[in-house]
Amino acid sequence: MSIKSWIRSAAPAALLAAAVSGATLVAAPAAFAAPIGYYFPQVASADFDPAIPTPEAFLGYSIGSQYTRHDQVVAYLKELDRLSDRITVEEIGRTYEGRPLLAVIVTSPANQGRLEELRTAHAALADPSAPQPDASKTPVVVGLYYGVHGNETSSGEAALLTTYYLVAGRSAEVTDWLGKAVILIDPVQNPDGRDRAANWHNAWKSNPPVSDPLDKEHVEAFPMGRTNHYFTDLNRDWLAITQAETRAKLKVFHRWLPNVQIDFHEMGTGSTYYFEPSPASMESPLLPKASYEFNKVLA
Repeated sequence: MSIKSWIRSAAPAALLAAAVSGATLVAAPAAFAAPIGYYFPQVASADFDPAIPTPEAFLGYSIGSQYTRHDQVVAYLKELDRLSDRITVEEIGRTYEGRPLLAVIVTSPANQGRLEELRTAHAALADPSAPQPDASKTPVVVGLYYGVHGNETSSGEAALLTTYYLVAGRSAEVTDWLGKAVILIDPVQNPDGRDRAANWHNAWKSNPPVSDPLDKEHVEAFPMGRTNHYFTDLNRDWLAITQAETRAKLKVFHRWLPNVQIDFHEMGTGSTYYFEPSPASMESPLLPKASYEFNKVLA
């Protein structure tokens, strides 16, 4: 398959992934708490299933008022799994400190009933030696990965909001997404680091909030929450695959082969921001030209 034909085939998945990931705003920092409607300003409350609890209703606090621990993230997602036929929560492994690693699958109830059939058909599309199914009838697979750096905590809060939006949303738009896609969500890629950061910030935050960047809440003590139990930066372990967290999520990746994978991070207000597509002057001669061509479609 040529790069141009591959781009054409991947473009719908890219657009859907962008829509899904843009459905929610990144969670506000702990200094700012907001009701659930703040994150979905264009969605009427009637467009959500009242039988599905919001993160705020389940956790007992507004997203942004404190940092959500990993066990609370797990408990909320399992409650959604209990209440809804749009979501399946699977434990795919354990961290070195014993915290569960999750793979969350969100799609329409009809698709949930035939996940293995859909996965097999999707895998065949990536195997030129296999009989080719009708791609137009095979949902795209979108991977949403949150919080590989544990102290980039807003990503985990955004995972809760995104999952709620997809599970509880009753709009025609959400229904259409779920019919056309299997959405894989890894809500917290680095649970040990996240809890290290969440416990620090929750212990030292003040009321009223203090925004001074030198306040103790905002200055973690070593080893901080960026890394996992063994102080490994999991965002540098994709190729080496030395850590349990990486091995677990790569099994899911290779099982499903997402059309599009989005890795959510957090950047400080004093940082520059990485954008694609890059200006031509910044393109590296060491990278394939096809990569830049595809970036223009995806980004």
